[in-house]
Amino acid sequence: VPKSSPSQKLISSPAVAATASGRLGVRAVLGRPRCPRASALSSGVSAVLGRQNDPRYAGMFDLDLRRRQRHAVDLTEKESVMWSNPRVPFQMSSERPPLEPLNGKPIMVHLCMNIEYWPFDRPMPRGVLPPPHGAQLPPPDVPNFSWVEYGLRCGMPRIMDMLAARNLPASAFLNAQVADVYPSLMAAVLAAKWELVGHGWFQQSLKQADDEAAVIRQCAEKLTALSGQAPRAWLGPGLAETADTADLLKAQGFEFLHDWVLDDLPFWIRTKHGPMIGLPYTFELNDVPIYAIQNSSSDEVLKRLQATVAMFEREAEKQPRVLTFGLHPHVIGVPHVAYHFEKALDLLMQRDDTIFVTSSDIGDWFRAADGTEGAQVA
Repeated sequence: VPKSSPSQKLISSPAVAATASGRLGVRAVLGRPRCPRASALSSGVSAVLGRQNDPRYAGMFDLDLRRRQRHAVDLTEKESVMWSNPRVPFQMSSERPPLEPLNGKPIMVHLCMNIEYWPFDRPMPRGVLPPPHGAQLPPPDVPNFSWVEYGLRCGMPRIMDMLAARNLPASAFLNAQVADVYPSLMAAVLAAKWELVGHGWFQQSLKQADDEAAVIRQCAEKLTALSGQAPRAWLGPGLAETADTADLLKAQGFEFLHDWVLDDLPFWIRTKHGPMIGLPYTFELNDVPIYAIQNSSSDEVLKRLQATVAMFEREAEKQPRVLTFGLHPHVIGVPHVAYHFEKALDLLMQRDDTIFVTSSDIGDWFRAADGTEGAQVA
């Protein structure tokens, strides 16, 4: 696995002084071990230099030396490239090879509904109403529990009716324990044929789990039992990961991961068990930041969509885009916000360059369109 941060101990490195005088390159400053192949080639270059006065090599020296030096430098530069993180290599969007749009539609719209269980006897993961005078009160937290429960009781039927009336697909980012605590809601999601995406057992960060691997396995088994199909995609509660999360998910059979919100297109993720596909998610068309954190006006989701589509329309002439909505029924499902969200859906449906998709639709499309099977991170 590549080094995860460029913050090396440069000052104490003896390579620094040598570099300042021009005798060593960037690789030495960064402290990267020399590639064995590059070392061998450098030795080969030195050997050739020692023979330049030997008449047996007359006429061969210049060409051979240039070739060896160039090859050695290429390998050294390749080996010295550092990654900003241990999972996903950096690549500007302008550097990516063009991908064929899905069914000729370059803007893929993904409706991600986070359906969560917030246990009544635990601190609430988030709050709409802070306790008076800044006090830290123990559970139960009735007002904030009611906030999320309203979303499941009233917000979910409201949004599900909107999508059903328009025959639109969606992905259910599901705390698996929802099936036990809210069985009628679970039945409605299954009847709507939404894709089930792993989202933890209840709304608790994997960083807080006593046994992360056991939680992932329990979720996978539950969602498989519910739908008859193993879940293929995952979004961690709070998008949180440990250093092992991607490896554990891949080992459990998950193919797609939404936690890394760093691109408008899918990308490859390195794991110990082979490449995994990273799928886009969103902070900008996400109802929690928009309304619960930034306290925006009711029509903000519609205004942001209009601006996003205007930009994607231009960019989609060269490369497809995934337009993701991060939704929570207790936020998007309240009447004054749902009203504008419905208008956003209609705006998207009226376009001839959009297609509504689920997590697996995006992942399968990217695997076929990209065609590399993640060789970059293998």
